[in-house]
Amino acid sequence: QQGRLTLLDHYIDDDAAGQLFADCHCVMLPYKKATNSGVLAHAIHMNKPAIASNTGAFPFCIKHGATGFLVPPDDVAELTNAIQQVQQMHCNAHDFAPAIESMAASMSWDTFADKVAEFIPVFNPSLDITVLISSDHQNLMPTLNQLTHWIFPEVNMRRVVCFD
Repeated sequence: QQGRLTLLDHYIDDDAAGQLFADCHCVMLPYKKATNSGVLAHAIHMNKPAIASNTGAFPFCIKHGATGFLVPPDDVAELTNAIQQVQQMHCNAHDFAPAIESMAASMSWDTFADKVAEFIPVFNPSLDITVLISSDHQNLMPTLNQLTHWIFPEVNMRRVVCFD
């Protein structure tokens, strides 16, 4: 139906993105190839199901039928079927939120820190840790420094190094 699908093929700033996620019922990520997507992370944060190509890391974040649907890349028939399934589930008041909330909790910083902390007993207190991140992501340096200090307070040296 006209007016039910909006295609935005330009950059969306953060303010506009928040409203778009709030207004939608589902996020579609029909990639031919992908590694991962910040859009998918935001969809999970906003409790929105996703329809995505079964490529890259999408299968780790989308549980088929529970948090959304995975379709083969370039398969228009399967993409159409997934859209119809989400529409039917929405009409039947299916709630994706519990499964999406569970996925979001499993991907939180607290969960990450807990998983890393499980390995602390194996580390030597004099261990020297260096974290390498791309200069494109240097805005993460303060967070990584704090996280490293919190998880490994007994480590003698903590460094975060940017590279190009």
